[in-house]
Amino acid sequence: MTYGLEKSAANTVYHSVDLLHELPHVPAEAILASERELILAADLVAASSRIVEKHIHSLAEEVDVQYMPNVANIDLFTSRRTSMRTERAIFAGNLTPSKIDIDLMKGLADAGVQISIAGPYSIDGASDGNEYIGELLAHVNVEYLGNLDEASLATELGRSKVGLIPYSINPYTRGVFPMKVYEYLAAGLSVVTTPLPSLIGGDLQKLDLKVASTHGEFIRYVISEIRDFSNRKVEDLDLSGNSWESRITEIELILDALECLQPTSYTSRNQRASGL
Repeated sequence: MTYGLEKSAANTVYHSVDLLHELPHVPAEAILASERELILAADLVAASSRIVEKHIHSLAEEVDVQYMPNVANIDLFTSRRTSMRTERAIFAGNLTPSKIDIDLMKGLADAGVQISIAGPYSIDGASDGNEYIGELLAHVNVEYLGNLDEASLATELGRSKVGLIPYSINPYTRGVFPMKVYEYLAAGLSVVTTPLPSLIGGDLQKLDLKVASTHGEFIRYVISEIRDFSNRKVEDLDLSGNSWESRITEIELILDALECLQPTSYTSRNQRASGL
């Protein structure tokens, strides 16, 4: 919701990274109405996942959308790999009940898996499920690392074996492309994930993510990936196209192209996008 800020801009780029209208306790109709207005006003629209791309087209079918998934600081995370890895799985990110399957995490800990967790929790303004997060963090097999800067996070990932993406599958997470995917891979981790639509099929097949459809399968994957872990597993994986350097070059080209556009008014852009 921009409150009309784009009306004062010569050009507008909208980079959509989430299905925010699907979050609990938000005014979905107001968000969708504002989003459609922003999409129609924009000179360029980008989406971080294919599901978000489809969502944008559902609001404005005729608009071109550029697919622009999340990337990572590949060189940093690659540089922190070590051959002396701990027998553990790690989760990095916002531990929030609207995204994370807390029961799955507790089941993993109950199965004897050592889990390290890095990142904030209970910061999204909703208290739903916070008691379950407290129980998880207090589990004997769970180590809470707190909020880490990027370099410290890279070190912790580099000494772990499995990166966890234990997302619940719900209307909101259907559009999520987790930033942690390429951080995990650059750090040399095996990656176990629930079946997020953004991580299934297409070019992601070459990444060899372990996609589990049930809690039991997820736990089995994590245990086997820790047991059979090999540092050589990801050495041939080329992640250069998923780096910030690559993305910044792409963004610079986009901005250069926009600078060549004849500045247009908000009204004429809106009419053009609406086919009027």
